Order: sequence, then C-alpha cells, then structure tokens
Amino acid sequence: SQPIDLLKPKEGYAADAERGKQLFTERGCLACHQHSAVPESKADFGPNITDIYQKVKRNSDNPAFSDWLYTWIRDPERYHTKTRMPN
Repeated sequence: SQPIDLLKPKEGYAADAERGKQLFTERGCLACHQHSAVPESKADFGPNITDIYQKVKRNSDNPAFSDWLYTWIRDPERYHTKTRMPN
C-alpha cells in the first residue's frame, strides 16, 4: 500500500440523494455491479454494492475513508493504474 493524494468534494458540497440516484442509473454502474434496488441486474464483474453505505457508516469517524471512497469513484486510476473501473 502506498499513500495517494485524496480528492475531496468542493467546498460547500451538499449530498443530494436524487442526483445520486440519477447518476447511479445513468452512468452505467449496473453494467458491472449489482444492487438490490434493481433486482433484475445480474452483473457480476464488480462487487455487489447494495451495502456500500455500511462501509461509509462504519467509517464515519474517519474522514480519510470518505475521501478515499470519493477518490475511488471520481478517479479510480489514481488508486490503481490498471483498474477497469471507469471514472
């Protein structure tokens, strides 16, 4: 494991669940991942992300974890240069 420069949301960012839902469905996450909200999804290339919120919740006292997750989704090659995860 090597340290990486983590990204952070812009100052003043406020979470928006509706926008998140829209991005989740439009960006193609279900091409690789399963989620219980979409039971007909059968993709198994990436992990099932139904309970990803549990990881965030479990690490809520560790801002670095939230920054890591944000960085992974926003710029996955920053973490792993040969990843197949798109940004």
